Amino acid sequence: MVYYKGSVTSIQGLADPDSNPAVTMIAEDKVELIKISCEGISHLDSETQIQLGKNVSRLLLSKLAFCLSRESLD
Repeated sequence: MVYYKGSVTSIQGLADPDSNPAVTMIAEDKVELIKISCEGISHLDSETQIQLGKNVSRLLLSKLAFCLSRESLD
């Protein structure tokens, strides 16, 4: 997968707060990975919360489409 500025890489914390997501990434350039707690999200400004929600929605739709495509191959 390719991630861009502002991308959401894991949503595990939504279902299991304080857990460590099982994500391994390799970057071509310097990047900053930010882990945001559920409490931290509530302190973000409304525009950032909306963008985060959109990114989470894209991630969920992508994972759902992948699962559905695998199911249709079986």
